[in-house]
Amino acid sequence: MKSLLALIFGITVSLLLGEAGIRLYLHLAKVKDHRSLTPIFYYAPANSDSLINYPTKSNVIFKIAAIGDSFTFPHAMQFDDCYSKRLERMLNLNGGGAVVTNYGVAGYSTREEVQLAKKALSDGAKLIILQITLNDPEFEHMSRLAMLHPEKYTFGRFNRNEHPIIKHSRLLTFILKRIHNKKTWDSYIKYHRELFAGKTWKSFAASVRKIHNLTKKKGATLVALIFPLFAFPFDAHYPMVDIHEKLHSFLKKEGIQYLDLLGAFWHMPHERLTIDPRKDTHPNELAHRIAAEHLYLWLESNNLIPESLKIKKKFGSRPSRGKLKPVNRDKIEKLLKHDLFNPKHGKKT
Repeated sequence: MKSLLALIFGITVSLLLGEAGIRLYLHLAKVKDHRSLTPIFYYAPANSDSLINYPTKSNVIFKIAAIGDSFTFPHAMQFDDCYSKRLERMLNLNGGGAVVTNYGVAGYSTREEVQLAKKALSDGAKLIILQITLNDPEFEHMSRLAMLHPEKYTFGRFNRNEHPIIKHSRLLTFILKRIHNKKTWDSYIKYHRELFAGKTWKSFAASVRKIHNLTKKKGATLVALIFPLFAFPFDAHYPMVDIHEKLHSFLKKEGIQYLDLLGAFWHMPHERLTIDPRKDTHPNELAHRIAAEHLYLWLESNNLIPESLKIKKKFGSRPSRGKLKPVNRDKIEKLLKHDLFNPKHGKKT
C-alpha cells in the first residue's frame, strides 16, 4: 500500500510539475496577436469591367492569358500585386503593347479551367500560362471539398475547448495538439499524393490535353507554371518533390514547356512568402514578385515573347548616383539552363 501511495504521489507531483512547467514555457513563448498584413481595402480601375484587370487597351501587340486558381487570382492582395500583373508591368517597360489578362478563379480545378482557356483564346490570347497548383486534379470546387473534408484543408488547427476533459490542462493540450498536428499533417500530404493517382490524375491529364489542343487549333502557345505548396519548408524536407517530378514527366511527354517555381523558392523561408503562415499559406506579394521575375526570365530565354517587349535595361543592383552595375548574364543563364535545385540532395545546383 505504501508503495502504491508513493507511486500515485510521484505521478501526481510529476504531472503538477509538468503542468506548471508547460504553463511557464507557454507564457514566456507567448506570441502576441499580430495585425494583419493584408490590405486595408481593395481597389480596381474605375473604367474597367473587371475587378482584377486593367481596362482593355487599343494598342496591344501581344496578349497573354494567366489561367489558374487562387494562386493566380489575387487572393488577399491588390490585383496588381499578383504575378500576372507584375509580368505585364515588366513587359511594358519599353513603352507598352503587352496585356497579361488574369483569368484566375479561386478554388477552380484544371477541369473547370478548360472553359477559362476557351474564353482567353476567344479574347485573342497568343500565349496561355496554365498555372498548376498541387490540388488541381480535384473533381469538385475546393470550397465544397473543404466543407466535406476539413482535415485536408485545416491541418495543424486544434481547438482544446472541443475536448472538455483536457481544456483545463495545458500539459495534455500540448501533448494532444502535437499528436493532432502530426496526424492532420500526414493526412494533408496523403490527400495531395492521392490526387495524382487514379481517376483524379486521369481527369487532370485529360483537361491539360484539352487546353493544349485548344491552343494549337487557335495557333497559340501553351506553357505551364507550377507553384509549390507554401505550407512546407523549401528544402530537403519538402515532401512533394515526387509530385513535381511526375508533372515534369507528363508535361514533357505532352510537348508542353513548363517552369517549376519550386526552384525559385528553394531554401527561402516559406513563412515570409505566405499571406499568414499561421492561417493562410497562399503566396503573398513577395512570392508573386519572385514568381514574376523568374517567369519573365524564362519566357525571355525561351523566346516566347516578342523582341520589342524584352526588357532593355537590367541592372545587377539598384542604381545609386548614376552608377550602374551590369547584370550578371552568366548567372541568369546558368539559373535558367538547369533545374535550379537537385531534389534528391536538397541542394541548389
